[in-house]
Amino acid sequence: MNRLLLLSDLWGKPRWDWMHHYASRLEDHFDVVPYDCCALAEIDLSDYSEASIHHQFTHGGIERAVKALRDKEKGTVHVLGFSIGGLIAWKAILDGLEAESLTALSSTRLRYEDRRPACAIHLLFAEHDAYRPTDDWFS
Repeated sequence: MNRLLLLSDLWGKPRWDWMHHYASRLEDHFDVVPYDCCALAEIDLSDYSEASIHHQFTHGGIERAVKALRDKEKGTVHVLGFSIGGLIAWKAILDGLEAESLTALSSTRLRYEDRRPACAIHLLFAEHDAYRPTDDWFS
């Protein structure tokens, strides 16, 4: 059975009850492996505010999470990443994580990326999300 990594959003495990909905629907088709991006990035959650968590991700956490994910996963995978999880997966694939596909939901920080992973990519954004990549970026 194909391995599917579920990468959480910025809030990580304390707020990931919704991820069980995805996992339960996908586990008949994949070996589902959930990842808490806060744990991968070694985020200190003592100040569980968006500003604090976001700051930690953008000041070394993303890089730590990319390395941790790459170190943990040795075979070919599929990835479903939510928000920061999609960005971490994107960067991990560029850095050697073997992925057949990446689906990212609301991974708005992808707008800063200028290289594309060599796998099937499916990106989903809200139509009026002010931070989604521009049409030029998609080209």
